[in-house]
Amino acid sequence: MSVNTVRRTVLSLFALAPFSGLVACGYRLRGMVDLPFKVIAITGSPSPPLRADLQTSILTGTDAKIAINPKDADLILDITSDLNGREILAYNSNGQVSAYRL
Repeated sequence: MSVNTVRRTVLSLFALAPFSGLVACGYRLRGMVDLPFKVIAITGSPSPPLRADLQTSILTGTDAKIAINPKDADLILDITSDLNGREILAYNSNGQVSAYRL
């Protein structure tokens, strides 16, 4: 075996070591979530980015579909408020903010 072949083999083993550790501890990608509801309607007044994120998460992460009409849905997700902001929770000894509620 040449030096390059040995070097390539050793580097490959070092590169694969973290992945084998993840597999050994039981880590796996999330995959599809099985929901008891097959058709979901999103109602209320969510912001367009929130609505788009919800729809994308539902359509790509589950086998559920999005209903346009709430009467056709098994589940109605009613968004009552969509607030963006932060509230100060704590200050440190210097008077600087150390914690926020988002």
